[in-house]
Formats: sequence, C-alpha cells, structure tokens
Amino acid sequence: MWFIITILLVTFTWGAITLTVALNNRDTVVVDDYYKVGKVINEDLSRENRAIEWDVNALISVDDLTGEVRAKVTGNLPERPDALRLRFSSPVFKSNDRDIMLRLTPSGDYIGNLTSSVDGRYYVQLETLDEQIPEQAYQTGWRLNDELVLEPGTPVTLSADKPLSGSEQ
Repeated sequence: MWFIITILLVTFTWGAITLTVALNNRDTVVVDDYYKVGKVINEDLSRENRAIEWDVNALISVDDLTGEVRAKVTGNLPERPDALRLRFSSPVFKSNDRDIMLRLTPSGDYIGNLTSSVDGRYYVQLETLDEQIPEQAYQTGWRLNDELVLEPGTPVTLSADKPLSGSEQ
C-alpha cells in the first residue's frame, strides 16, 4: 500500500516541478508573432537598397582581449554619421545577442566595446541610427546585413549586394 502511495506522490511532485520549470523558463528562440515580424522585415528595405546604391562596405574587427570593436566603413556616402549600431544576433539563443554603439573617431573608423566575446554563427547588422516615420519607410540612412561565422581575431566584411524587393529575405 505504501509503495503505491509513494509512486503517486513522486509522480505528482515531479509533475509540479516540471510545470514550474516550464512556466518560469520561456523559450526565447520562438517569436510570439512571427508573421507580423516577417511582414515588417519585408515592408521596408529602403536602407538596404540605399547601401547598395552608395556601395557601402564595412570591415569589422573585434579585439578579443580588450573587447574593442572597430568598423572601417567605405563607400560613396554623402556624409558620415557620428554613430552606428552594430548588432550580433544569435540564430539560436537570444541571450547571446549583442548590441554595440560605434562612435566615429578622427581617423574615420567607428569604435565601440563588447562586454563579452562573440564567436560562432551570427546574423550581423550594421546600420545608421535613423528613425522610421510611421506608415512610411526610413527616409535616410543605410543598413548592411549578413549571416557570418565569427572566429576570434579574424575580421569580417559586410557588403551591400544586389537591390532587394519586398519579397526577398
């Protein structure tokens, strides 16, 4: 008799623990409204197309010891912005995502700092700090995107490719 009660108590306890863990640790890999996010991505590719038009390229290097991030931006830019945003987005774990503000230096490079290292596969995005006008596209600025495998001490290149339409990803 005690054997059956023990099995039932262990089962209910284990079920309660599993339920508590499941409710407290959400899965950050899945976006709640993936359809809406996908539509927004397709709606505005004006900054990517502007990067292509201006032939924007960037060589990004990360110093693993100091955490310094340096971006050398080239192209036919009408003006150099004072700051850029560099994003490293992990395709699997949101906790590995990094957002870095890069500031323009007198040498013409952009410099920022990482608090922790990045290596492996990432979606890398370098963009100007423009505000989107509601119900319209971005009116200024540019953005470079690529999926890269980052290795310690190895610089990576982001470059604008061919013009994009709203149906391309």
